[in-house]
Formats: sequence, C-alpha cells, structure tokens
Amino acid sequence: MDPLTHLLGGLRAQGAFTLRAQFDPPWGLSVRDGAALTVIATLTGRATLCHGGSEEQLQTGDLALVQGTQPYVVSDAHGSAPTVRILPDNRCVDLEGRPIAESMSHGLRTWGNASSGTDALLIGVYQSVGEVGRLLTGALPAALVVRGENQVSDVVALMEREIAWDGPGQLSLLDRLLDVVLVGTVRSYAARSNGSLLSWLTTRDTVVGTALELMHERLGHGWTLDSLARAANASRATLTRRFTAEIGRPPISYLTSLRLATAADLLRTSEATLAAVAHEVGYATPFALSTAFKRQFGLSPRSYRAHALARPST
Repeated sequence: MDPLTHLLGGLRAQGAFTLRAQFDPPWGLSVRDGAALTVIATLTGRATLCHGGSEEQLQTGDLALVQGTQPYVVSDAHGSAPTVRILPDNRCVDLEGRPIAESMSHGLRTWGNASSGTDALLIGVYQSVGEVGRLLTGALPAALVVRGENQVSDVVALMEREIAWDGPGQLSLLDRLLDVVLVGTVRSYAARSNGSLLSWLTTRDTVVGTALELMHERLGHGWTLDSLARAANASRATLTRRFTAEIGRPPISYLTSLRLATAADLLRTSEATLAAVAHEVGYATPFALSTAFKRQFGLSPRSYRAHALARPST
C-alpha cells in the first residue's frame, strides 16, 4: 500500500457539514469555526481566500483546502470587509453577534446573501481528521489551492446537484462525495507540487518507497531497521540516510509515529481491546504500547479513549 492511500484512508467524513453558499458582491465571511479541515470549491464567479497573512484568488473550477483552527476570511475581492462571522457548530452571526442563518437561507443546504448569486461556493467541513489524517495534513500548507480543471470536477458537479436533495442515506452520500473531492484535491496537489512538500508521499526513490510501502501495508509486523533495510535491498546506513533526507526523520521514528497515530484512531473509533490494538499496530504487549502511547500523547490509552469519547478529537 502506498503511503498516500493509507493516510488518505484516515480522512473520512462522518456527518460532515456541507453547504452551497451563493453571493452577490460585495460579501465577506470571517470564518472562526475551529474546524479541522475545510474544502472549498468555486462553482461560479470568484472568491478571495485570506489565511495567515497570505491571499489566494479563487476562480471558477478552483479547489481550496484550509486546515487548522486559525481564523480566515473568504470574500468576493481583496479588501472586502466581512459582514458575517462563522462560529463553531456552524453558527452564523453578524458583526454584532445577532444570528442570521435563517435570514440568509435559500432552501436545504443553500445559503448566502442572494438566492442566485454570481459567486457560488461548495463548502464541506471536517470537524475531525484523526491522528492518521493529521500525519497527512501536517505535510500540507495551512491553505492550498488547486487551479482549474482537476480530477474531481465531475464529482464536484454531482455533489452540487445532490446537496439540495434530502432522503434516506443522503448524508452518507454527501460524506462519500466530499471524501472523493478531498482525495482528488490532495492527489492533484501532490502531482503538481514538483517534489516539494509532498515529495515523501510520492517519492521516486525506490529504497525509500519500498520501506514506506512495507510500513504502511504491514504495520503490525515486527519491523526493525535491519529487516526494513534487507526488504528494501539496502544497507542500514543507506536506508537511514536516504529515508531521513526524503522524509525528514529516520525510518523507525516515522514507523513509531504511524503506529501510535493508528492506535489513537482505533481507540477513538472502535471498541477493540488494548491488546488487540497493540497487536494490530505492531507492539508485542499492551504495556509496551501504553508506555510509548503515553510518551507521545501525554495520556494513557484508556484515558485517551475516555477523553475522545467525551469530546471528539480534531
């Protein structure tokens, strides 16, 4: 299994917030919802995305991913002042804090300052990405844009049609369509990154690539540096040097992070026993997993699971 496939598998929408937003200029949204990841597709017209001091112009067909809890602004053009704030739990208020969601509603999952605006966006919000998903998003910029025609243009069009319908299974359908848009956006970005931020996920180094695929495909195997090097047909020194240069950390360090991230997601999303989780991610005993887990997350696996159930992690 290639690492991009594995890491993208950790990003699955569950009851994600999806919306078609439509506006006539001028318009501006100050987004302060604290969501883990937001997908924005420009359906018609244009938009300006301001995040962390940088600004991106979005045209029809462009896709953007915004991650993290830092506030950002989406507007029709540079300098347009926000008149709406988007707060946690998808609450929409004006600058004085008055609720305005109902007054700007135009039907099921359709919202904005115009019933048929010149600028239209498709928005999908992931409240959580999980620990495995975070390994991927950590390799992405806080905000990225994929320009023009892309691998998921048809899926975006289908999602636009489906978003205004309701019925049995509709939320699950929208979740899966959003997942496809996300995967396609990341793949397009990786393909166009020219060996920069995501080079480690699409590496052409056969030694590094083999080691990565083995780790992701056989996570529960008792890998050591020796066994990984043999499987990759390289010496320990060669694997360590090339892996560290490509990935930014030594092989066993990467493997440990992947194992613990997977364990955290299993604890959060399944009822598997600690012994079963330990076996699945390659730890010989529950005690060995607990020791490494607490060192990584500052909580025991039991406490982490209880905390996650009480308040889902982002």
